Amino acid sequence: MGFAGGDPRELQQVSTGLSTLSSHLAGDATEIARQGRSAAAHAGDPQVADLAETALAAIGGVVVATAAIVQGLSEGATTAGTQLRRATGQVPQ
Repeated sequence: MGFAGGDPRELQQVSTGLSTLSSHLAGDATEIARQGRSAAAHAGDPQVADLAETALAAIGGVVVATAAIVQGLSEGATTAGTQLRRATGQVPQ
């Protein structure tokens, strides 16, 4: 049953998808950090090594922040679905 344009089951599916995406982004951030260390280790010039590691660390930080935001959206979708079920008297399936 939809209520005010919402469907608790769809909200739960969205929440699950967002949670999965958040996990993947966190893994990507770890890989970015690994690549930054690898680039720094293989750079011939210490200044270039520092710049490469710093740049990839900044990119990894953005990915971590994005993962946190996506996880928050996932939790918000779960909360919205729960509140919608309570408001409409639906029983979770």
